[in-house]
Amino acid sequence: MGSTFVNTPAVFGNYIDVYDIAQAVEDGATVRIYYESRLAKVNLSEEGRKIIEELEDKFENEETHGRASQRWTQLEALIGSENRIKNIAKDIVTHFEARQEVFDGSG
Repeated sequence: MGSTFVNTPAVFGNYIDVYDIAQAVEDGATVRIYYESRLAKVNLSEEGRKIIEELEDKFENEETHGRASQRWTQLEALIGSENRIKNIAKDIVTHFEARQEVFDGSG
């Protein structure tokens, strides 16, 4: 079964009204939403760098899918390493605790 792309206006017609977050904040219906990007850095070993270089070469040379897939699996293992996961978890907890101190007025 193929995928079907649905275009809401094509199915239901043009929008009658659009009520976005900016309007909701202005009306007092919701509080302002803040977003802070938190990127988890990947510290690749020499092996990791080589895998990325090989992947780039493979895709440029249109290497067979199976071989490229195998290299992606190795790269995913590096990115999903236990050490990196621990660092992400530590960052989440540290960030949460720092934010709680601000909200509690003790920071």
